[in-house]
Amino acid sequence: MSIDYFTNCKTMSSIEKFGICDEPQPNTNPAYIDENNPDKWIGIVNNPLRKEIQFNAIDNCLEIIREDGSKATKCDGILSYENRLVFVELKERHNKKWFNKGRKQLAATIIRFKREYDITQFVSIKAYVCNSVIPNVHRGHFSNIQRFYDETGCILLGKREIEIE
Repeated sequence: MSIDYFTNCKTMSSIEKFGICDEPQPNTNPAYIDENNPDKWIGIVNNPLRKEIQFNAIDNCLEIIREDGSKATKCDGILSYENRLVFVELKERHNKKWFNKGRKQLAATIIRFKREYDITQFVSIKAYVCNSVIPNVHRGHFSNIQRFYDETGCILLGKREIEIE
């Protein structure tokens, strides 16, 4: 069964700087764009050309089932604009496993997405693990970044700030 990643749980913005929020656990609400409460922002989107950006939540919005019938791990959502995609996983942690866990969630989502969509229609597909506690990932995660690229063919960034091109 095909999954529509772009219809449900949609928020939009075209301002220069906005945030992506996700409520603390235990949370059953999907992540969303916020323009007015920077203290709640986990990911920050820098949009200097004020492009129309759509965010579609995946976690707590879409039910994705593996072939064995179990629930699939998934990232928080997808930013889309023009013919570009940015998959996003939001973290608010200071433990050693946050980046690797985010990498796995993003990889699982992108691999599934590639089965559902013709990705050649997109000129760019990137993924971000955004952490409000640790704004930039250190070099020690290079093996995770390379593993992600090998699994998905996409670029993985460990940065809180997402740059819209």
